[in-house]
Amino acid sequence: MIQIIEIKNDAIADFKAAWPCHGIADAVDFIVVAVSNGDLVDYQCEDADHNEVEPGEDSGAALSALFDSIANGVTA
Repeated sequence: MIQIIEIKNDAIADFKAAWPCHGIADAVDFIVVAVSNGDLVDYQCEDADHNEVEPGEDSGAALSALFDSIANGVTA
């Protein structure tokens, strides 16, 4: 079963503040994550107008940590 998780701007901003070298692009205001049995299936980063945007260079580790924290209920 695929679970869809929406990560809103407030949670992204809180995460960026806690992870100074996040590399997540400033334009990212919303992230949709698809997870199946605890495994990442896909994700999409969007701006405030819900247009797809690139996540940012060198953002992979930060996005992985963000997705893990959201999936484990650390941040909402």
